[in-house]
Amino acid sequence: QAMKSLLQNTILSLALSAAPFLSAADNPKALVLLMDGARADVVFNMKTPVLQSLLNGAWQDGYNCNYVYNMQTAFGCEASSAGNHASMMTGVAASRHNVLQWLDTADYTKTPAIFDIIAGQYPDTKMCFTFLWRELPVVSDHPALEEKMMNNDQECFETAREFAARPDADFIWWVFDGTDWEGHSPGNPGGFYPYSAHQQNQVELADKWLGEVLNTITSRPDFANEDWMIIVTSDHGGYGKTHGLPGGHCQTPLTMVISKETEHGIAAGRHNLTDITVTLLDHFNVDYDPADYDGSVIREVQDIPAVDLARCLEFYWDCESPAYGNIVPVADGSNINADEGLFGNCISFDSASGEKCSVVLEGSRELDGNFSISMWVKPDDAVFGKMDTVRWITDESLSLNTRMDKSDITTPIRNVLHQPLVRPVLLSTITDSIYYTSGMEIAMQRLVNEAQKPGFVFTTCRDTGKTWIGSHWELPNAPFLELGPYDYTWENQWVYLCVTVDDNGTVLFYYGTPDGTFYNIAGPVGEKLLWNTGADIRLGSDAAGWVASNFHGDVDDIAIWNRGLTREEAESIYRNGLAGKSLLEIE
Repeated sequence: QAMKSLLQNTILSLALSAAPFLSAADNPKALVLLMDGARADVVFNMKTPVLQSLLNGAWQDGYNCNYVYNMQTAFGCEASSAGNHASMMTGVAASRHNVLQWLDTADYTKTPAIFDIIAGQYPDTKMCFTFLWRELPVVSDHPALEEKMMNNDQECFETAREFAARPDADFIWWVFDGTDWEGHSPGNPGGFYPYSAHQQNQVELADKWLGEVLNTITSRPDFANEDWMIIVTSDHGGYGKTHGLPGGHCQTPLTMVISKETEHGIAAGRHNLTDITVTLLDHFNVDYDPADYDGSVIREVQDIPAVDLARCLEFYWDCESPAYGNIVPVADGSNINADEGLFGNCISFDSASGEKCSVVLEGSRELDGNFSISMWVKPDDAVFGKMDTVRWITDESLSLNTRMDKSDITTPIRNVLHQPLVRPVLLSTITDSIYYTSGMEIAMQRLVNEAQKPGFVFTTCRDTGKTWIGSHWELPNAPFLELGPYDYTWENQWVYLCVTVDDNGTVLFYYGTPDGTFYNIAGPVGEKLLWNTGADIRLGSDAAGWVASNFHGDVDDIAIWNRGLTREEAESIYRNGLAGKSLLEIE
């Protein structure tokens, strides 16, 4: 029997334990816990019994959990606190509140915060906002709001717990800063990554305190007659010791919504942090014009099918037996060898000589639409000497504001990320390695000074009708989607990679490491992906066969589906692989 992970049990619970959902709250109350800097994947890699209980729908009878696996930071601002706090507070994108980076401030007289919006219709609503640092001016001076800037997280927690015990309490917004603080801490070598012991301590502390606040809520004398909404969310993730960068690590924050109104399961549709405000307004029965906001209500969930790795499997190759399906692997070059792999033999790319070295998957050009690609990879040490360090902005005279407020992508920006680089390509359909007009690739590159090692990066083009002139992933109509990097810190060890595009309009990039950590980052598809260029998928180099882009290392157990795998399926392949089972051996 396949190994069952914590996530698999969680998703099974999400699918089976749904309670009926109501259309509106009769006596609405709400608690928002904002864990500053918490990535979406922390909840599955740390000991978080309270968060897991919420995910499983086990908090209280009648309450469901909508897990927003693909939540994105707000459009138009960097993946930092100020702009995303403003979007979460107001329900509008950065182009309206004008908080584009962390030193900017919002004018809440022009874009009111949620506290003023609720109090404007329900002036007797009692609210509390407790936080540590004020990157913004006073959010609201309405007498219904108690705005409390505290000295430390302990005080914020105690304030939230004490306010929750008050019989007249209606709405609590509680900011926990420890996850962001430890992410930046010089003494934390793991930064924002889920494997970091420092992050683990902070996430587990927030989980413990959340449990105490929830116990206070359920102990309220009139709790049985109250309709609570619990939102656990974040303003951004992190990469290394920083955030604010484009890419899925920083732009995929943790988010879950627990209430009687939501459906139970994995969120349907694409979401960003402006949805937090609109979901709360809907819960509090506020009459609002949807045109005034950029968010939508988080309520509907996906119909998650049972695990079936044979469904829509188009290609499978264990690198030893003949390949399954109508796609045929054909060697292109002489330096491709059989080597001892993870489950048997693997293919080994030896590009040290500089000669052409790749495998063409003939027939893969016929695939279109949603897809999944899964494989195990072991880069050779030689690949690390072939890396360029990449920086996003090479022209420092261009301010962040200049970058961020051009949603029509008309301002040229000199950026080296998509110019010719020494960037070993693992997999590609890209035939134009200079401008990237279409295609996708998984490559290794080192980004800024936060990357200790080269990392795996997934890039794909989108049909936006726009011409590439720079890196604009943070814009909803950007012609590129870039997810990564995943730092490779496991010399001479196998790691797992999986890319999926699902029916929910989301690209997911998974990375499994030898120590059992299973990462995920997400990005919105938006327009149609131009991953199919009319060229077959090529392993070991870009689809043009450029020698400079050759990969050096081993690849094993390669599979392609013409559908998006669920996270449960991707993690099942990974967990079984750690236990020594290839895809073909999973029951």
